[in-house]
Amino acid sequence: MAHSILRKSSVPPIVIRADFDVEASVWVAQSDEIPLVTEAESISDLFSKLPSVIQDVLDANGDARAGSVVPYELITQSTAEPQARVA
Repeated sequence: MAHSILRKSSVPPIVIRADFDVEASVWVAQSDEIPLVTEAESISDLFSKLPSVIQDVLDANGDARAGSVVPYELITQSTAEPQARVA
């Protein structure tokens, strides 16, 4: 009998969207599901800080999920404009 190492969480993930703010040179993350807005200089930094920020938001808002492992889905978007070649 095989056992799966990966287990689905019974808690649905919180969807977080991150967009790159070109003017500020930071990734800005926010969620429509919880009142979360935060930023970081790199996507790696953002990914690292999200678990604690999510817990802080859940706790501050009296969410029943506070203190438990809450999965999240991070969706990133960055828009770039092609550079014109100068002859």
